[in-house]
Amino acid sequence: MFINFVFYPQATVRILLFISLFALITPVLAQSPEPLVGYVWDFETNNSAEKDLAEQITEEFEEKFSCFTLLDRRNRDRLRSQMTIENEIRSVTDLSPENKEILLREGHAKMFIFGSLRDNHTEGEITIRVTIESLTTGEILARTPKSVIISPRGRRFDSLYRQGKLGELVRQLCPGPKNISKIFKVEQTKDDFPDLMPNSRNYQRTFNAEPGYRIIGCNWNQTEGNNSTDLECNISMDKLIATFSFRLTSGPIYDRWRGWLGATITLTEELIE
Repeated sequence: MFINFVFYPQATVRILLFISLFALITPVLAQSPEPLVGYVWDFETNNSAEKDLAEQITEEFEEKFSCFTLLDRRNRDRLRSQMTIENEIRSVTDLSPENKEILLREGHAKMFIFGSLRDNHTEGEITIRVTIESLTTGEILARTPKSVIISPRGRRFDSLYRQGKLGELVRQLCPGPKNISKIFKVEQTKDDFPDLMPNSRNYQRTFNAEPGYRIIGCNWNQTEGNNSTDLECNISMDKLIATFSFRLTSGPIYDRWRGWLGATITLTEELIE
């Protein structure tokens, strides 16, 4: 079973991004033998000056959203053109019976998703809250129990920061497998000869956990090497970074032998719940 979400750009501004929505609507999914279609309505905002930003955030969310199939924009626009759009739609109860019928008949919609962005100048934060409602009954199926906050609010113009927050949102909606493994290849050669005696140098490689995961294991396997010692892999206290370190030695200037290493690093990671 899957859900189709239709996204209508226009948003509001307060960026409290919702968490655990998917878990809350799971019982609703289980009750329907047909694919559920959901519409994301224009987010409403308390700051009319931030509507452009809200639209951009909605579009960025749509680009990152990968758990369910999104209705093609052309189909979405066709449906919308058939409707006389009421002003200030904040709930299913604000939709006319005629427009509900169009969405049910033409788009096979079952759920409506409403967002509310609030720009809090006092706290210096932007937050988003979301509600999911049944289009047929008007029942509230889910509310955001937690939120992700963009703070300070000046970071709302930082595209990478915004998309990181949206990534957190998508990961909460589309949780990945509980455990994953990643394999990295390390190759290094020490071929300088700076001294009259053999010379050694320490090397490090760092590896980051996947977003939403923490590292619980780091193992290495040396596939080739010469004059390589002190191989070890350590995990940071927060379990978000693993560091593989080793030492290579090369010969003196009059006897130029090299040190090299080839190895694979395997990270085991678990989902942060």
